[in-house]
Amino acid sequence: MRPVLNLVNFTVSIGSQLLAFTQIIVKSVQATPDLNQVVDPGTMGSSESQGILRRRVDVDVVFNYVSFYYPTNPYVSVLNKMSTRIA
Repeated sequence: MRPVLNLVNFTVSIGSQLLAFTQIIVKSVQATPDLNQVVDPGTMGSSESQGILRRRVDVDVVFNYVSFYYPTNPYVSVLNKMSTRIA
């Protein structure tokens, strides 16, 4: 009788663990399409897939008199009054 009770106890404990694991698998399967959409969005239906390019934006980025020192070594200048324009 004791071996039968041990077998029933073992079966119940394994069954409950498998049920918990099954819920995790179901959540993973449900999340997979969302993850695939983020990782590979594709170009279907976008303006790029139709050959339409977005218009160009002409902007200049200008830095005037930029100085920079690393906080760990404030006595050594990395950039000293540098000016540049990116067009």
